[in-house]
Amino acid sequence: MTITKPLFIITSLVLLAACGGESGNSVDTQKPVTPSIPVDPDKPDVTKPMPPVSQLRLLATAETSVTLGWQDAHNASGYYVHRDGQQIAVIKQGFRSFTDSGLTANQSYLYEVLSFNDDGKVSEPISFKATPQANDAPDITSQVTPIVLAADAPHGYPVSQIIATDKNHNPLTYHLATSEAQRFFSINEQGILSVKHSPIELANKVMQVLVEVSDGLSISTTELKLGFISKQQKGVHREVYTGANMHGNLASLKVHPSYPHAPSSVSTEANFSSPRNTAN
Repeated sequence: MTITKPLFIITSLVLLAACGGESGNSVDTQKPVTPSIPVDPDKPDVTKPMPPVSQLRLLATAETSVTLGWQDAHNASGYYVHRDGQQIAVIKQGFRSFTDSGLTANQSYLYEVLSFNDDGKVSEPISFKATPQANDAPDITSQVTPIVLAADAPHGYPVSQIIATDKNHNPLTYHLATSEAQRFFSINEQGILSVKHSPIELANKVMQVLVEVSDGLSISTTELKLGFISKQQKGVHREVYTGANMHGNLASLKVHPSYPHAPSSVSTEANFSSPRNTAN
């Protein structure tokens, strides 16, 4: 069927041309239409360009070096780094920062980062100008975490304040480093973290919130762990710490590096029986 029908159409056109009237009349022929090829949803569309990186920024600067960082929501196979139009590095998948050393102090350099995939596709470059100069990164006062928060906390509810100082007295800015944290929270110029959107869907979960503090030349980071409990929950607040050196007693817990600021999970237990030997 797929062969017979086109042959019939072509034959009809030939006959019409042969019987088309007076000599010299032209026949208006059309180019055949190329049939569309159905797209397989299970195969990647290789015709689309490689998405570029985002949030290319200066993480740190010293007298003869700069460190750049970026985000990539598309999990590229790797990244090319260019300085002043010349490729200087290839960064492997999963690494999203680069330190360029041996530079001239106080000289401006133009950097470009391009993502690529295994098919050989390369993104458009994202550029950033950086100048190496001596600088001290902001100092951040360590935070007490986890912070237990009601899952129905209202808009504007203050969660915590990041306390940071800068030895060079540069003004500081605060930024939430992940899109998930940006969805539920905001942070102002005083470093106060507050609720932006109701976190009710996070009930009984733990979120890691990474905060970046910048003086315009270097960035320091701190991590908060937020545990969310629903209004109906009543019981014992439970923190679980895991590690290779845990021996089931309080002494090993107290010397473990994750205690008391980084439990592996947080929950509220309505019915809870204390394990044996926890007070040894």
